[in-house]
Amino acid sequence: MHIVPANQTTFSFRPDAEPVLRVRPGEVVRFETSPEPVERLFAAGAEWTGVVDVRAINAVTGPVFIEGVMPGDAVSVEVLAIEPRDWGWSAAIPGFGLLDGLLPEPMLERLPINDGEVIVSERVRLPLRPMIGCLGLAPGKGETSTLSPAMPWAGNYDLTQIAAGATVLFPAQVPGGLFSLGDLHAAMGEHEATFVAIECAGSATVRLDVRPGMVLETPRIETADRIFVI
Repeated sequence: MHIVPANQTTFSFRPDAEPVLRVRPGEVVRFETSPEPVERLFAAGAEWTGVVDVRAINAVTGPVFIEGVMPGDAVSVEVLAIEPRDWGWSAAIPGFGLLDGLLPEPMLERLPINDGEVIVSERVRLPLRPMIGCLGLAPGKGETSTLSPAMPWAGNYDLTQIAAGATVLFPAQVPGGLFSLGDLHAAMGEHEATFVAIECAGSATVRLDVRPGMVLETPRIETADRIFVI
């Protein structure tokens, strides 16, 4: 198994990004993700809203070059495991989300993760349901944001179906695909009311493969009992 460390991070998907690793189809890679973007907010204390830069908060790790992948192929990403650290975080950032203006004040909280649960408060605990929020390939030109909009080849999809046991297929735009992932979630409902779930750093282990000549217009998620077209 290959490991891509958390210091190999970026905030966009780009075709000119230098690969941090090259793998053959079918090889397994563990991507470690960094807590550094949110740690900068915690370090600012009560002044955290003044240092928020949403362009530099949704980091992805990579990219990884997959040998043999060409435009017109599909890159297969089989999610084998997602392992959060022992804490997550959530926030209500001014100017973001459906609850903007409805909450009494901005919120930034560090939430312990213990024994399969996210501890929200003394009374509220949520089951740990890890997922990958942002992942995909480089565009043919320009850059794709790790926030929005999500594109057919990559983006911040924030779908609970992208969890261990699922396989996600992306249309390759450049040779090697240049795959990256990040934005792990410890738990999320079917929507982010503040545009933030219970986020976490940690690691995601995936098997990267290619389906030659499989032309996709949009990403596809394959699970044990159904196929989702994004």
